Amino acid sequence: MRKNMKVKVFSLLLGVATFSIGIIFVAALQMLVSLFDVPLATARSGQDARPGSFLRSNSPFPELPSKRALSCYDPAILPIWSELKRDEQFMSMIDHVNGVLDCSDMLKIKRVDLNRDNVEEFIVSGKAEYFCGATANCAFWVFEIKKGRVKKLLDSGGVRLEIEKSEHSGSRDLLVRFNGGNYPDSLLEYRFNGSEYRLARCYQQDNQTLEKWRESCEGW
Repeated sequence: MRKNMKVKVFSLLLGVATFSIGIIFVAALQMLVSLFDVPLATARSGQDARPGSFLRSNSPFPELPSKRALSCYDPAILPIWSELKRDEQFMSMIDHVNGVLDCSDMLKIKRVDLNRDNVEEFIVSGKAEYFCGATANCAFWVFEIKKGRVKKLLDSGGVRLEIEKSEHSGSRDLLVRFNGGNYPDSLLEYRFNGSEYRLARCYQQDNQTLEKWRESCEGW
């Protein structure tokens, strides 16, 4: 009788201990996951996973949300990093990527004085694969810093951004070359209007027409 009672008590204590360990493990796992504060979208069942995303599985275990963390210690990028993280285009391009993303692996920086005020603007180019398309067109941004305030002057995309000799409103014009792939290539000319760069002229370039200015930039 006593032996059976001891067995029952031992089994009960073992069950309680196992349950407690399970609770502690789940709490620790949730704390670890919470270290990354930006959740990523999870691909729906049956869809192909994009780079950095997951497909739902038939596993009986609950899925943990995938997470992304942005990191930047690069002194060349830090001055405009906070503003870039608030940019809608920038954030949409990394929406499907998870893990720790380091700004030095994501971006290239070029400093150029576009308006001859002895203060260089930031020309930011995406170099990670999620900023670029199949035809090597990558995202561009141009920022200025005045009186400690960071302002975006342009966001565009192409294979190359060129600084023109011509200028408007005191700032140099910018030309973006866009690879059309199976379609004619395009060149997009941006002019400064005193506040930001706006698309002013477009032309197409291929083996037949060479360079031909379009009457409008509709569609860009």
